[in-house]
Amino acid sequence: KLAEAITNMSIPEDLRYIVTRYNSLLSQAAEKLMELELSLQRASKLISEARLKDAERELKRAGVLLKQAEILVEELKDATTELTRRIPAARGLEESKAIIKLAAKLRDLISWYSRLLAELRAKLKEERREAERKQLIEPTLTLQLNSTRALVGGALEAKGTLTAGGKPLPGRTVKILLDGEVAATAETGEQGSYTAVLKIPLKYVSRAVAQAVYTPSPPDREKYTGASSDPVEIALVYYNTTLTLSSPREAHPGLEMEVKGSLSPGQPPRELCIWLAGMKLASLSSISESFTAKIRVPDIPPGAYELKAEVKPQGPYTGATAKLTLKVVKAPLALEVKAPRVALAPGSIKVLCNITSPISPPSGRAKLTLGGREAEAAFTSGMLEAEIEIPLATLSGPHTLRITAIPGEPWHSTAHYEARVYVLNTMNIAIAAIGLALAKPALKLPAKPHRRGRRREKQPPPPMEAEHTTAPMQLKPHPALHLYLTAAKLVEEHTQVRRQPHMTLREYYQATEEKLGEASKLFHKITMAVEEAVYSPRAVELAEVGELVAELERWLSES
Repeated sequence: KLAEAITNMSIPEDLRYIVTRYNSLLSQAAEKLMELELSLQRASKLISEARLKDAERELKRAGVLLKQAEILVEELKDATTELTRRIPAARGLEESKAIIKLAAKLRDLISWYSRLLAELRAKLKEERREAERKQLIEPTLTLQLNSTRALVGGALEAKGTLTAGGKPLPGRTVKILLDGEVAATAETGEQGSYTAVLKIPLKYVSRAVAQAVYTPSPPDREKYTGASSDPVEIALVYYNTTLTLSSPREAHPGLEMEVKGSLSPGQPPRELCIWLAGMKLASLSSISESFTAKIRVPDIPPGAYELKAEVKPQGPYTGATAKLTLKVVKAPLALEVKAPRVALAPGSIKVLCNITSPISPPSGRAKLTLGGREAEAAFTSGMLEAEIEIPLATLSGPHTLRITAIPGEPWHSTAHYEARVYVLNTMNIAIAAIGLALAKPALKLPAKPHRRGRRREKQPPPPMEAEHTTAPMQLKPHPALHLYLTAAKLVEEHTQVRRQPHMTLREYYQATEEKLGEASKLFHKITMAVEEAVYSPRAVELAEVGELVAELERWLSES
């Protein structure tokens, strides 16, 4: 952590070599101190087993390691001083105190290891004096192998003799070590000879060192010291395994997918495991050369995951791993909706929806909202049929119909749909119709003209001419009126030309035509359609008028 913090400091390029040197020294010192500690532990164990010659060799090695560690720690001390002197950023680091503490701790470790080495040397010296005082005999131990070359996972025959002063030592236990670990034990016979089977562990390295050791039991400690044979180096033979893996680039949660691969060498048959996102999905036995497997992708969130095939080591054949990145995705749903563009309040609308998928017809449930009302319905095999009510309290105007399709299958994604629906509140329409009728100007009836050539009869003087007016038109509320009012409001906001009470629909169109520009064509169509709907018996499709109003709104919002 400390090295990472130092590396991430803002340091000029010409001074970065100081940080590189510091981190390198820190790493070397840590490794050397760890090696020294292990060496001292081995020396202590050898002394306890009365293997004095081996202990002496190990302590010499520990002494060399200690000198190397002292040099590295001293260089690290100088590097710390240089780091804090030449790089101001290091002085301001929160970890700057830790740098100084680390250097002090390393010096303390060196002091501690020095004392431990001195104590072990003194202990070894004491054991030697005790051996000389008791006139302990150092036995002779030999080790022979039937071969110095072996297959990993195989075995070798080990034999040798244990003697002391030229005489055999029967009934003693001899341990055979392989790279310092006990690999076999044997008991000496009457002639001090022993045999054992040395099993080669599944460690895929190029070489190993075998050595026989004898540790005297408590009764023998008064006569003999420990003993060890000369080390024997063994060349290890093993075969690298090659594993390949292939799969589709994408997979869907909850569905099966096929993976393929190959194994070389193909003999003997091996066991192979397949993992995805850390989960074991398949275990195949007796795999040789090539394999094909179908695995079911777990229900995991979409994303990129590691797909891994793994074969375990077997005998002289190494294990192998093949990895690739698999993208887990959910298939998108497409919604084809049939719903009216214009609806009356109070009332309801029916919604038909065909939900399709590139994989299979989906099933699940859908949520619908319109004008603050919600509805739910189930869909199966991609077919949805639902109805949503529109209460009287719904305001007239455009509303958004929202549909959310929630599939039941984990491999499908949730889909959304939105559309505009013009809601016409019948109460608002009635009020608008009455207001339009009252705003229409009175119609004067002209006097009937006299015909020429006819004899006029004398008549009493006519009374003062009375003004005749037509009664107000009894207009039935028509939904088209509200569509017109919606369109007129859009035009008024765009052109800033206000509608006057005396204006007819056509007069208002003429007043705004120039300012509307190209959009005037749409407003003209709306005006004509609404006039025809209100003043003629011919039926007009409200959906068509609603689409014209929606198109006008889009046009004006974009201009």
